[in-house]
Amino acid sequence: MDKELVIFDLDQTLVDTSALEALRRQRLWSNVYRDIPKTICYESLKESISFLRNKNIKVAIFTSSPKAYAQKVLAYHALEYDLLLGYHDVKNRKPSAEGFLKILDYFSIKPERAISFGDQHTDILASKKADIDSVACLWGNVDNNALIDSKPDIILDKSYDIKKLIE
Repeated sequence: MDKELVIFDLDQTLVDTSALEALRRQRLWSNVYRDIPKTICYESLKESISFLRNKNIKVAIFTSSPKAYAQKVLAYHALEYDLLLGYHDVKNRKPSAEGFLKILDYFSIKPERAISFGDQHTDILASKKADIDSVACLWGNVDNNALIDSKPDIILDKSYDIKKLIE
């Protein structure tokens, strides 16, 4: 892979945070933070991120979740990154390209030198609007029809396929 930047979504792409969804919907943030240990980092993602960073490929995370929450989840799982954008860092949420464009600008990287990984059709649509190659991650969803219908550039069934793709 000849990319300089990889952009990941957080929830259901890097980390299975489904155990927190009900609490998040109720905005019970102290309970959400208490239950972060119930989340699970998907198989081989820590190794994939380390592999990327060892190759001097920048790792950004762009999530529709609040940044404070994302920081806590990422710290709990010891997932390293170069830049994190959350809900409050953009005016327009996905499928707007705003967050992706901010990330490209931050690193001064052209869209063709980046690739994004996400579990929702909005991740794919936002990536496409920014002219970034998109990867649909099927492991975090129950129903992947909208994700596949968004016409990602690549579809991966298992999280360990990320490392295979980037090697």
